[in-house]
Amino acid sequence: QEFSPRHGLPPAVPPVYFRMALEGGGAAGALPAAIAPEPVDDRVTCRGCGLLFGSRTQLHLHLRLVEYHGEESQGTRLPYKPSKRERRRRREEEIDVEHRLQTSRGLLGELQGSSSPPSKVPGPGIIRPGRRPKGWTAPGPAPRGPGDDPSLQPAAGEDLCFLSGDWRIFQLQDGHRYSVDDVMTAYYAAKVWQSRKPGAMETPARCLDLGCGIGSVLQMVAWRFPEATCVGVEAQELSVNLARRSIRYNGAEDRVRVVHGDIRDEARLENEGLFDLVTGTPPYFTVQAMDSISKKRQCGPCRYEFRGDAASYCEAAARRLTEDGLFVV
Repeated sequence: QEFSPRHGLPPAVPPVYFRMALEGGGAAGALPAAIAPEPVDDRVTCRGCGLLFGSRTQLHLHLRLVEYHGEESQGTRLPYKPSKRERRRRREEEIDVEHRLQTSRGLLGELQGSSSPPSKVPGPGIIRPGRRPKGWTAPGPAPRGPGDDPSLQPAAGEDLCFLSGDWRIFQLQDGHRYSVDDVMTAYYAAKVWQSRKPGAMETPARCLDLGCGIGSVLQMVAWRFPEATCVGVEAQELSVNLARRSIRYNGAEDRVRVVHGDIRDEARLENEGLFDLVTGTPPYFTVQAMDSISKKRQCGPCRYEFRGDAASYCEAAARRLTEDGLFVV
């Protein structure tokens, strides 16, 4: 029987192979000299760091756990080299770390008020065509359109998409874009309002959208209630500018506007009065739980609580609601 205790010994104790022939159930100390344990020393030293290992197998495991720091061992070239898969994995990890650093710097600059350069060269502006059934006519108020204003045409890296009816919204091709969350928030705001306020109060007089972003929920509510005065609050300057251009394109600047500021700052809405309907789509994840940041601009604060959580939205809504107002979040 052959066994090795090397894995259970301290590094200073030389590992030894024991070759034993056990006969007749006798104890090892009573065996004759002819069949006594014969020690075999197969230790090897790493030329890169000088560590002593019990075998070449242990040396190879050591080289897999550290950087390739030696060309030779015991006079021969080390047999281990990173495989193509290993080298590709390491390169992908380096690229991922570098991308996270660049994205984090850009996000930090955006949060501090400075604009970060786009991650790639933006493409030309796009006006998205509609996909509508033949003979279908869009309900709701009609947009004014761009007219002779060149700023109401999509610039490089932007597109102009349909929002509600014929109303459109400016979005970055490589940035935050409105989603099902926004559509459902605006839908339930209108549905619950009409179920709670039938009759003469079918339209709220004043509406507020907290953290309005590019103005998707704000404008969907304004489109649904064309007699309402609507105000949005947004902290990211890039999103504020896109929302204001969309409002002008849709011809609603006389009753819809966006305030640049943080929803937690009470002074930003101090002179705005109270609102009958307040909406909000807060971020879902804490910054501490953040393991990566989206490559798309604006998306970090949309998903992570850089400027407060759902409780912050509730507190801001409570300060601005009328006595019988409605908050949809």
